[in-house]
Amino acid sequence: MPPLERVLADYDLGLLRIIAELWGLELNAPNQREAVAQVSAWLRDPARVSAQVAELPPAARAALEAVRRAGGRLPLARFARTHGEVRAMGPARREREQPWRTDPSPAEMLWYRALTAHGFFESEGGAQEFVFIPEDLLKFIPDSPAPPASPPGRPAPAPSTFTRAEPFLADDMVTLLAYAQISPLRLEGGTLTTRLPAGVRRFLRVPEGLDLCFQLALDLQLLSDTPLRPDAQRARPFLELSRAEQTRRLADAWRASANWNDLRRMPGLTFEGANWRNDPVSSREAILRLLADVPTGEWWSLDSFVAAVKERAPDFQRPAGDYDSWYIRDANTGEYLRGFENWERVDGALVRWLVTEPLRWLGLVEVARGQGAEDAFRVTASAHAFLQRKPEPAAASESARVHIGANGVLRVPLTLRPRDRFRVARIARWLGLEAGEYIYRLTPGSLRRAEKQGIPPERVVDFLRAVADERGLPPALHGALQRWTRHGTEAALRETAVLRVKSAELLETLRRTPKLKDYLGQPLGPTAVEIRRDDMERVRDLLVELGLLTD
Repeated sequence: MPPLERVLADYDLGLLRIIAELWGLELNAPNQREAVAQVSAWLRDPARVSAQVAELPPAARAALEAVRRAGGRLPLARFARTHGEVRAMGPARREREQPWRTDPSPAEMLWYRALTAHGFFESEGGAQEFVFIPEDLLKFIPDSPAPPASPPGRPAPAPSTFTRAEPFLADDMVTLLAYAQISPLRLEGGTLTTRLPAGVRRFLRVPEGLDLCFQLALDLQLLSDTPLRPDAQRARPFLELSRAEQTRRLADAWRASANWNDLRRMPGLTFEGANWRNDPVSSREAILRLLADVPTGEWWSLDSFVAAVKERAPDFQRPAGDYDSWYIRDANTGEYLRGFENWERVDGALVRWLVTEPLRWLGLVEVARGQGAEDAFRVTASAHAFLQRKPEPAAASESARVHIGANGVLRVPLTLRPRDRFRVARIARWLGLEAGEYIYRLTPGSLRRAEKQGIPPERVVDFLRAVADERGLPPALHGALQRWTRHGTEAALRETAVLRVKSAELLETLRRTPKLKDYLGQPLGPTAVEIRRDDMERVRDLLVELGLLTD
């Protein structure tokens, strides 16, 4: 920071007299130059500085302490929002209105005493105006005892229902890796596509978190090569971890990810322009530091937490305090959300989203919303360790087993070891997720797929016996697996629809129609034909084009 004498050199003689008067000094200098020398010499006295600071009103003392604790300077915009502004006026108006006497803000109390000054300094966002304490005064400013730290926000009543904390994203990562092992993923134009088949999406516990799951898989190098498939050297150790250990790995990766931009991923906003940048890592870390002070296991008001962020760290994602150069629109109205007055709609909304989405996906907070009461969240013990950068608390061992039905249906509990669910997914057809269980079925197609991946039927049998619950591998299913090994597929079921028409002549006409013939399957008599269920609407549309309405 500049020294006091350089600061005072820019002040007119009238302002120097005001400064001297407020310090209880009599200025007799005949010109501005000598006045600067006298005032700067008087003010550089440690005893005078201590006495002047001690006489400040509490609000002005707090404003000075805020600058001192920031290392001697703060962005002027941030300082002014909390401590007021210095009203701009020339010598004549200043003499007439005497702002240092007429209801001065804390900022004016400090400025008219030369305890602070304004100047431009280089910052991350370029040249920016700061309020600062002159360098030779800063060392004389006595410490002010910091007030006792209080949690950011306040408690909330316990909700009747809420989303319990579970390792949602860790479970979905296992699903993603298993699918990539079966059907490698592809990058489109350097961007990972999240268009997964509906049958796979039914297995996701938080489909809205799939993009983050993809990004963390790349950040942790769990997926590699082109097309993307699990990297054996990294994916195998990850799958050997418990769900709690996987969650911590994913949470740490999210915390450090510069590739995942929470602000730009948040719904409801659109972003324009290429000349502004935000730092997702430092923004995320600022909120995590405040969350670390929220009591573990206690329901906490989300509104009050957001308000605490606004009070304590409003510029958590804008170090320069710049609220005008980011071109962000409301996605619904198209309105530009510029200026600090839109803090709640951008910065505050981001705080809410971080708590209720990524932290919930990771199973680190429990969330209660939309019950007629205030939104609330609760930090888990795992989250406390993560936020404090402490080791993960020991988790209960996962000893769940697979229920194997005689019909070949495998019911896999959520708590099955990740590596075992990954293996089930490689050998069975994926049916869905219901009532806290993943549902799979052994089919000839899934067994052929397993063989292509180097998993012969005898290994499938050994694996099923190893993971089966107390009912074991049903003898009937074991016999069916052995028969399939010897004879292959001997029966097939297809889920189809039937197109029935009035006459055989009409059906023959449809079979000769170029647009339609490829959709018609096996005949089921002179006036009926099989079609795939997925083709029903397309066949209906083509029939209308031919002048036939279908019932």
